[in-house]
Amino acid sequence: PAPAEPDEHGPAFLLCSASIDNHVIVWRVPRTTSAGGGDAGHATMLRRLTAHRGTVKGVAWDPTGRLLASQSPDDRKVVVFNADADWAVEAEVTKAFE
Repeated sequence: PAPAEPDEHGPAFLLCSASIDNHVIVWRVPRTTSAGGGDAGHATMLRRLTAHRGTVKGVAWDPTGRLLASQSPDDRKVVVFNADADWAVEAEVTKAFE
């Protein structure tokens, strides 16, 4: 997960999921504030990223939580999204698959 800016519902983190429908989905998950843990709340879909033409098999955040990389063996590329730039594609890497 990556940190998210607090909103009217309080602090949260971002979670992403890979999908067989060619998408990466970014979720906003509220953090629990109770000392005993408990339900962290309901996740809401923040963004559906559509840069791949094949099944997305892997996703990973950079250490700062601002860049998100996704990988698809079907379209043979890694796509890097920039969370600070409205999820714009920062880079596409295909050379490693040649």
